[in-house]
Amino acid sequence: MAEIDQIPQEETPEERKRRAKAKNRVNMRIHCTIFILVCALLWVLYFFLFKDSDLGRSMLKFCAGLTLIWFIIVYFHYLVVFKWGKSYVDKEVRKLRKKEQQEKEKEQQEQMESGAVETQGNDGPFAEE
Repeated sequence: MAEIDQIPQEETPEERKRRAKAKNRVNMRIHCTIFILVCALLWVLYFFLFKDSDLGRSMLKFCAGLTLIWFIIVYFHYLVVFKWGKSYVDKEVRKLRKKEQQEKEKEQQEQMESGAVETQGNDGPFAEE
């Protein structure tokens, strides 16, 4: 049973990529869980301890500000991990490959046209023998 849980010593590049992606997703879930628990605790403390006190208004601003700022951070973390992470890199790679392929096709077409012009000039119907 312990052998199944062990990580292989030699990993392929694909396996390393999968492992890094899985690690990022787990970290995102941990970040989300901590965000929810801490914000819930702050709001519970505010409603039970500070709502009717002199510090109530200041504590409300603090809780609301912290929740909003941290939510924005968690949202961007989500976007990076699940939406943007690999897609931008893949798009750039595809774009570069497409550009290189177009350049190669253009060069081949130019070579074919220049070769056709040369052969037409030498082997044309009015060529001297």
